[in-house]
Amino acid sequence: MAQKFIYKILQDINDNPDKIEEIAGTDALVRIIFENAFNPANKWILPEGTPPFKKADEPDGMFPTNLYLEARRIGYIFKRDDLKPIKREGLFIEMLESVDPDEAKILLAIKEQRLDKLFPKITPAVASKVAQINTEEADKMIADAQVAEDKAKQPHQSASQKRGPDGKFLKKANK
Repeated sequence: MAQKFIYKILQDINDNPDKIEEIAGTDALVRIIFENAFNPANKWILPEGTPPFKKADEPDGMFPTNLYLEARRIGYIFKRDDLKPIKREGLFIEMLESVDPDEAKILLAIKEQRLDKLFPKITPAVASKVAQINTEEADKMIADAQVAEDKAKQPHQSASQKRGPDGKFLKKANK
């Protein structure tokens, strides 16, 4: 039997979160993904944002590697303090370029610990059914990230400058 792509497994879990044990109960990669995506202690030592990389353009199923083969490298590369940052980033970019573009999206979501952006119904509570996750810490981490994103989307307004209802700056009255 051919192994499903991890993106398809996560999509199935997102579609039926109640059946997570049936879909991925024994899948070690799903557990690794959830533990890295929802556990603040497992934050990867990589810079914020998406690195520049060229997406793999091979036909489906013909990619040089996949996340099942790269799973053991995840803990080895992204949590070690002794690797130089440039080496770690290079290995991450190499991994992004060699997997399916959907799997690359998953890796980027794990790095930012925002798997809930790709799969909204996969919450820390759902993931904790197959992985060891402190759901209170994970929920707080996601809420803090959401607040930071919302704050970044709002236009900046200093104390001396006020914006009108249309979002444009109001002219100062001459004194």
